[in-house]
Amino acid sequence: MSSTLVVVHPVIVVVGRPYRQVDINGHPAGVAERPSDVLRLCREHGYEEVDLDDPAQVTWQGGDSDTWS
Repeated sequence: MSSTLVVVHPVIVVVGRPYRQVDINGHPAGVAERPSDVLRLCREHGYEEVDLDDPAQVTWQGGDSDTWS
């Protein structure tokens, strides 16, 4: 389990569409198809100021914020 606020899991491809599961504070928050979706999920959960490139805030599993396939 990660100690960061946001965990973005490895890419999953379903019927040709890649996405990544996103957890916030250890709980499933939704799925993202691009970095802007991760930020949207953060805002929806009350976190306005999340820096996707800050490893203290976000753990990217299976690639970085540019990995979506």
